[in-house]
Amino acid sequence: MLFRSAAQIANLPRVPISLDELIVATQCGESDYSTDTVSNPIVGEVVDHLVDLGARVIMGETTDWMGFEDHLSTRAATPGIAARIHAVTSRFRRDATANGAIVIGHDADDDVLTGETTIQARALGCLAKGGSRPIQDVLDFGVRPSRPGLSLMDTPPHDAVSVTAMAAAGAHICLFTTGRGTPVGNAIIPVVKVTANPFTATRMGDNIDLSVVEAGHGASRTVLVEALQALLVDVCNGAETVAEIIGHQDFAIHRVAPTV
Repeated sequence: MLFRSAAQIANLPRVPISLDELIVATQCGESDYSTDTVSNPIVGEVVDHLVDLGARVIMGETTDWMGFEDHLSTRAATPGIAARIHAVTSRFRRDATANGAIVIGHDADDDVLTGETTIQARALGCLAKGGSRPIQDVLDFGVRPSRPGLSLMDTPPHDAVSVTAMAAAGAHICLFTTGRGTPVGNAIIPVVKVTANPFTATRMGDNIDLSVVEAGHGASRTVLVEALQALLVDVCNGAETVAEIIGHQDFAIHRVAPTV
């Protein structure tokens, strides 16, 4: 049945749409200092541009809100949304703690790998990909955003699961930043991978759609933001991402562990 549906969709005529009709997902994986300081802020500027045009943008990974509920709440469009931010993070922290996970604190082993200092520092860097505009909603896993602007989605940090959730919510494309490198793709939507880590850009160049390494060497960030915006439009117009070219199609469903 799915193959028949895919064939039918392939035969539908293409029609132009404007950017305000897009639903764009954002995600980061294998983060490090370069995602925190370069690639996530660049995605954040693109997100602000899309939101200003009237598009819908989704940012997941509830773990990255940990410790910054108050900061995010100041961006909430209504008191109800601010309360929802606190409720979701409190529930996530409670469930994670019950299963033995550490969601706030210092992770010395990870510091060596990423160049980050604490989990909080990493979370603050990850939040940069959400831009600076007001938060219009807090969505449950896989729920479609009902209004324009930036929405948060309650997802786990697992890349494939989080991207799958946003694809299920109707996202047309995902802007995915990586520091240490990940080859993630998706079976439903194109995933545009961006890195600012020079080692990753070289070692995994065949898995990266856009290198913004130059931003760390004095290149104009405005030029790189415009390059990412142009790439997003090209992919929406049919250009294939690296993951599509090599056939990398991750798809994962969220499994909730029992609490004790």
